[in-house]
Amino acid sequence: MKILLLTAITLVAFNSHASSEYPDISDGFFSVGASVGISTGPYRDYSSKVIPLPVVEYEGSVFFFHGFETGLKAYSSESNEVSFSVSFIPFSFKPKDSKKESLKNLNERKLSVMTNLSWVHKADWGFTLLKAGQKITGNRKGIMMAAEYGYPFQLGSTTLIISSGLEFSNADINKYYFGISSDEASRSGLLHYNPGSGISPYIDLMVAYPLNESVELSTGARVTRLSDAIHNSPMVDERYMTSFFTSFSYNF
Repeated sequence: MKILLLTAITLVAFNSHASSEYPDISDGFFSVGASVGISTGPYRDYSSKVIPLPVVEYEGSVFFFHGFETGLKAYSSESNEVSFSVSFIPFSFKPKDSKKESLKNLNERKLSVMTNLSWVHKADWGFTLLKAGQKITGNRKGIMMAAEYGYPFQLGSTTLIISSGLEFSNADINKYYFGISSDEASRSGLLHYNPGSGISPYIDLMVAYPLNESVELSTGARVTRLSDAIHNSPMVDERYMTSFFTSFSYNF
């Protein structure tokens, strides 16, 4: 499975919200750079890939672009931000990339596009995030939601962000990415599987270190405990999924 990046500086795709976590980022912030990400995805006997990617970050008074998420701020203050955005679901499965013959006979699972409504609240005790998204490509009944708490530590010039949360995916999302239809079961020999909804807890860790006034090095990791709905799929053999990234960015 490909996790495109962990964010626009913490996680990409559904949970792409890293710039909102930085208490010192102001409107007009813009940076470009390059990143490398890797994930120990949950699919059974599936090749992990090192993924080099460009990084583009922009934070304006209304418009923002965080890696693979772009959107508009409906409301913004020192402590609260409400935004609408479009992003990717960070799952994909290509049968040819599987090392297991039975999985090679399954259908491809493609990246999907989501529309999201997010609320971020920042205070002295940290930040909270609430996010709800709906799939707008393919089966449009897919829904994902997330709730997260984190705290940024300032250690000299280094910023350390530790956060944890819960990610909900409904039955339509889980069925598309981890279900096995009757037709697929007959072709592959795997059991038919029709998952329900599930909640996956996760922990994030990110470190940002400025090399000089303009260049910043960021690295981070996410560990996710997959819900039973995902873990019980015949396509899956891991309970935990771990993702890593490292990036260099130039701040204008």
